[in-house]
Amino acid sequence: MERNDMILYFDIPEFSESLYCPWWKPGYMIPQAGDNIRLENLLPEEQLALLELVPVREVWADMEECDQTMRWMVKHGLFRVVERGFSLRKDGKPCCSLRLQRYSMPRAEKRTERTEKIRFYFRKYFVHVDVPNTLPQYPEVREYVHIKPLLSETDRRLLAETECDEAENLLDWIEEEGYCRVRARCWRQDEESGEWLCVLSVDV
Repeated sequence: MERNDMILYFDIPEFSESLYCPWWKPGYMIPQAGDNIRLENLLPEEQLALLELVPVREVWADMEECDQTMRWMVKHGLFRVVERGFSLRKDGKPCCSLRLQRYSMPRAEKRTERTEKIRFYFRKYFVHVDVPNTLPQYPEVREYVHIKPLLSETDRRLLAETECDEAENLLDWIEEEGYCRVRARCWRQDEESGEWLCVLSVDV
């Protein structure tokens, strides 16, 4: 199966229209559950034109005061892949369906503020730790971060209970390697406290 022959379908449960990417570049990895993606560069122009006509407040009730459109959302917002599936169309064309969840709202003004905490999300194991923001600057995508000295005892217990392919548990791997690689970065509000966090999706 050639990846450049594949069609990607995007399913946003709150949005009734079906979105799709009619092309897929050779060599590109297909997003998987836990990945964060932006949609603007993946959608054809006719779909972007459609999104220009749909107010964000008609899609998400918690954004009722927002005057922007869905095109603005797919340009600036970040979506998380929560489920991935493969199928064949009637004409034999291979398809990949990605069910998406809104991950962060596009509030650019918050991105310049220094947050009190940084969230490290271990995307492969669906676990995260929030650490004090003592780093001199926010890590960039593809940067390696020395996470070991940032962990509290509570964090260490959580990671010790998380199974890991590369070691007996995630803490053992961090104790040995010490570094993790930033795969994606965004800013979002914590659901419980309402505080803004810098969220780093990391690989081990």
